[in-house]
Amino acid sequence: MLAYTVYYIWKEMNARLYGEAPRNTSMIYKDIVMCIVCKVHLLRNMTITDINSSLCIVWGLSDDIFIT
Repeated sequence: MLAYTVYYIWKEMNARLYGEAPRNTSMIYKDIVMCIVCKVHLLRNMTITDINSSLCIVWGLSDDIFIT
């Protein structure tokens, strides 16, 4: 999660340095969350733990990614 955050902040900084129009923070946040959601969906069939369950709730993911 930290890596995605750092990457998108770095990418936005470079875009601004090289003359691109700045994007608002909510769009950058959505990009970060979508990358994390995609990564989680790639890791389907994870075992259910308290941490995994709470992350799904916070990120608005369904619990069908877990092995039952």
